[in-house]
Amino acid sequence: MAVPTYAVFKTQTRLAAKGLRQGALRDVRGENIKLVDNALKAYDSVRNDNSVSKKYNALTNLLCECAKWLKLKRAKNGGSIVARRTAITTCATEAFNEMRAIQRYAAVDFYNLNKALATGNQPPNYQTKALAPGYHNERAVYISSNKQSPPAAAFVHEAQQELPNVGIPNSFQAEANVALTKNFDALTEQDYNVLAKAYGTAGVQKVHYSKKLERVAHHMVIYQGDHFDFEKIDSHAFDTRSDATGLFMYAMDEYGTLFASNTHGHGHGGEKLKQKGETYWNHSSFTAGKEVICAGNIKIHNGVLQYVDNASGHYKPTRDHLHNLLAIFAGEGIDLTTVTTLVRERVNAQTIEIHTLNAAQFLANANLRDPNVQVERPEG
Repeated sequence: MAVPTYAVFKTQTRLAAKGLRQGALRDVRGENIKLVDNALKAYDSVRNDNSVSKKYNALTNLLCECAKWLKLKRAKNGGSIVARRTAITTCATEAFNEMRAIQRYAAVDFYNLNKALATGNQPPNYQTKALAPGYHNERAVYISSNKQSPPAAAFVHEAQQELPNVGIPNSFQAEANVALTKNFDALTEQDYNVLAKAYGTAGVQKVHYSKKLERVAHHMVIYQGDHFDFEKIDSHAFDTRSDATGLFMYAMDEYGTLFASNTHGHGHGGEKLKQKGETYWNHSSFTAGKEVICAGNIKIHNGVLQYVDNASGHYKPTRDHLHNLLAIFAGEGIDLTTVTTLVRERVNAQTIEIHTLNAAQFLANANLRDPNVQVERPEG
């Protein structure tokens, strides 16, 4: 197949006429689909051009506009929407295939392809996980502060535990005392800010929320790449052995795009926060606190997956979220037969079970248990 011409695409996306003219077609082009139309016309103008650069620029813009339309319309239903969704999803896929054919594509193109496929192919709609209660205030503060780096949830959690011991500044006494009577999970955005300020007189530790282009350019992992199962955008094998632990933090966003980094923040692994006034990374950094399919730690050696878990305190993904992650990998052709997965499963407020399983066996049986299950008491 190939990217359709605008003439073909226009025919594919005509709406059915209503009333007395039922069964006929009519040309109704709203402002949203016109953006796709214009991008396709622009590609038509360079489709047979000898300039790879011109063709790539037109294709990347077309893919972007397709992805935006599909995201905007993903909650819509009806015959006309379904027909248009199918045509635009196909257009997005073929645009990316053409980029591969001319060997010109960037991380943002993979991201837009994932967005187009995730929102255009319904189902599947991936089950996602929002930030855990209490931690959700990171995102709330980020939005209300016009997208400034928010106080880190781990810092605020520590503040709630330590303020009674170190003393509360007089200017925060009343509000902080109220916040200290609540469970961390029940803090309001106002409570969250008060505790951060009261504990952060030497500097509030913040978490870095990356913008889309930053995480796409620097942290995106391509699975089933051109040369390896897991690649960086430069087509080199992704490898996590540069970190002393051998593990990178990862988060998979709502579109199935995987982000990973060895930028561990203070507090990773449950350590106390030592430095105030710093900005650091955590699982919430990858998607600016938005929902994920799963998050945790991952081990990849020379492009080959070795290990993955769901160990994220910010998101607290469940067994099902980790199972969905593996299903996405398997759907991309990743071999899971030699991969180890560690399933952290919260049984109740006092108990987390830790199951060490073979990933392929776990994928085949979502309820698989480890006969040598370990038990851990949650922090806090």
